[in-house]
Amino acid sequence: MNFLTNIDLYKFLFLLVTTVAIGGLILASFFSKYLNRHKTISENQLVLMSMGLSPFFVTVILYYLFFFLPGKGDGFYLSVIVLVYGVIVTIAFSELKGIIKSRSNLLIRHIKANKIISTVLIIGFVLVCCGWTYYITSKSLTEHDTLEYAVQGKVFYEEKNMEYKAHRYDEKSGFYYVGLHGLSFPLLATYERVSNAFLNSDKDYFFRSLNSVYGLFILLILFLFSRKVKNLIFALSVTVGLFFTYGFFETVMKYHIDHYRVFFLLISIVLLVELVKNYSRELLILFSLFLAAQANAHSLGFLLSFIQLGVLFLFLKGGLVDRIKSMSIACVIVVLFGALHYFIDIFWGTGWLFQDIKFY
Repeated sequence: MNFLTNIDLYKFLFLLVTTVAIGGLILASFFSKYLNRHKTISENQLVLMSMGLSPFFVTVILYYLFFFLPGKGDGFYLSVIVLVYGVIVTIAFSELKGIIKSRSNLLIRHIKANKIISTVLIIGFVLVCCGWTYYITSKSLTEHDTLEYAVQGKVFYEEKNMEYKAHRYDEKSGFYYVGLHGLSFPLLATYERVSNAFLNSDKDYFFRSLNSVYGLFILLILFLFSRKVKNLIFALSVTVGLFFTYGFFETVMKYHIDHYRVFFLLISIVLLVELVKNYSRELLILFSLFLAAQANAHSLGFLLSFIQLGVLFLFLKGGLVDRIKSMSIACVIVVLFGALHYFIDIFWGTGWLFQDIKFY
């Protein structure tokens, strides 16, 4: 249990809670005010979706800061991120208070109504968290892809510049980045390093935790939407069934990008179905944000976004002009929050899928 006395563990937990939980609640309050006024998405679903989106949103901020304001200090970039979230709090403060109050009251009611079950769940949760934190703090980064993302995140941190060039080769380290995907995942490693400068830490626990955190989000979002479709037993069966499949269990026990990218894909598909059934401009924007995250996370997500937009165009109600308007809104959001990297990389960078990999 010596890992529990590791001060860097608590610095990591602080970063995780502020980025995912608090950041997610802040985004949920904004979405609740502007993009979910018709309550198409339940509050529980919206909060969970927003918690998953918050780390991605941070990388979008970093991307544009490095692009337009390169070479600044760690404090500058961290301050801008905090400022952006602070502005959102100011805009949607009453909604934020309402969400925190309603979710807290709901949790307290469930605990009081089911004291024995709640006690068992709390004890189990604590034990799982202890095992998880031991795993995160003990096992170093592994897997080829994850190491490549982590090193590129370090390069971004050292350069603090979003420069596009034919070959992403770092002469100082001899590292050659051949990744074909969006930059949000390596920028999460950059974000951790920027935050660590403030926290006085040199660990990469936050980056290590991402795959398992998003694995948990996938299970929770599957449970919530399955329960909406049928009942509690059905939702539990589906969720437990997914967890014990070999592919999911094996993936959650290692460091990888898969759960990060699949989470956004899962949400975008769910929102696509909901959008076709109950169209609204607000839901279209929310869907487009998750489609952008899906594209930014992985090239497959970018390619699948064209198919999803095609499906949306075919099944949307209304005339041709209305469909074109909706598609235009979606495309602008997807490009600004996710796909812009690919277009720049094709014409002014590595060439993306068409690149000529140079071996040093």
